[in-house]
Amino acid sequence: MVNNIEYKMSEQLFLDVWNKWDAPEELSNSVDISNFLNELIKESDGLVILDHFSYINFDYIEYIKHQNQYTLLYWKDYDVLRKKFVDKSISQEEIEEWLIDGNVTYLYMLLHINKLKFVKVNNNHLCILFLLHLIPNKKVKHFLMGPNDELILEDDNKEDLYKEFDFIEGPKEEYRRHLCLVNNLPYYTCLIQPKEYNLDTIYSRRILLNETIQEIENRMKRVLNSLSGIDDFEYDELYAQGNTIRRILEYSLKFFCLYKGIEIKLDDKYGHISLGDLKKEIKRGNLGFNIKPQLINTANEMSHDSGVIFSKDEIINFWEDVMKVLKSVELEILKN
Repeated sequence: MVNNIEYKMSEQLFLDVWNKWDAPEELSNSVDISNFLNELIKESDGLVILDHFSYINFDYIEYIKHQNQYTLLYWKDYDVLRKKFVDKSISQEEIEEWLIDGNVTYLYMLLHINKLKFVKVNNNHLCILFLLHLIPNKKVKHFLMGPNDELILEDDNKEDLYKEFDFIEGPKEEYRRHLCLVNNLPYYTCLIQPKEYNLDTIYSRRILLNETIQEIENRMKRVLNSLSGIDDFEYDELYAQGNTIRRILEYSLKFFCLYKGIEIKLDDKYGHISLGDLKKEIKRGNLGFNIKPQLINTANEMSHDSGVIFSKDEIINFWEDVMKVLKSVELEILKN
């Protein structure tokens, strides 16, 4: 393979690695995801662009670790300088280099990847999108920190887009300081793209928005397909699909509130935000559409043992009503 910096930063390298994998539309197997990302970073020497939904971005990935179900993207590793600092052999020039990042030893992002999606822009510009799971705070701390580690700062004041965990690993005198950014959104949240003809972060965010909307539509289509194969009197199966419709609605409204800058608490409280609360926030914000109370009532009955029986036709009608709301959400997002 060609070994020059222009190629490593090129659109062609992304296409070559992708085509080597038979140009998949998506990767959802964790082993495949790990192997693909490792190969991409190895072949490019990390000379890629990482864009996040929050507009933060990085122009280098030093290496990737995969541990349990999590992926860690490292863009800085100052361990060599840390060791020199500890044994007092570090130069003034090296100290100044380290100070650029606040004397942090490791800077990285922690992700729980659901799947990768490959999107081509302008024919040859391949973007690799990450559909992610939210990681609750307790799991983050359990994964990152040991009993002898010291938390310096936990910063969740990032408009619910990501969190920062700043901590020291092990004895203070060893100075292994970590700064970890943790994904806080269960959507298409970040993408990797080539440096050659790289897209502006605003355009990257638009791609992430569009693909999240497409993911929502695909989920709804799968539900309708499943409903078509269920007998009219298989109530458990019908209710399971009704509950899935409810969850997709809730997922979509949280996404909309986030996009519009409506304050909702994600992370540990993400699963406790009710549809009623979301409806109130959308109505209060005068955001272009309203949600009928009956839709919320039906959605809630689908997720609880209310004793109410819904026919297959009623659940399909519920699907249609939710689709109308989702189309309103899509129009409000895409008109800007």
